Amino acid sequence: MKISTWNQIMKSFEDLMGYDKGQREVVITKRWYFGDKEIEELSGREEKYLVHLLRIRYKEILDESNRKDKKDANQQRLDI
Repeated sequence: MKISTWNQIMKSFEDLMGYDKGQREVVITKRWYFGDKEIEELSGREEKYLVHLLRIRYKEILDESNRKDKKDANQQRLDI
């Protein structure tokens, strides 16, 4: 995997979750499936699999965030 691709993925997660949590989420996911293997050493198939896993995780986090925001908005309406 190219470092520029990895940095784009990291930036997306950082924008969604914040710097520390975003980096932690990506690194933990990578280590969970590929251990201590360096990003540059991932084969094309491994890269595609990692990107697939991170897309799924990104969507899960985004959905959780949207549900939380919706719940908070509904709670504010009830408080009025």
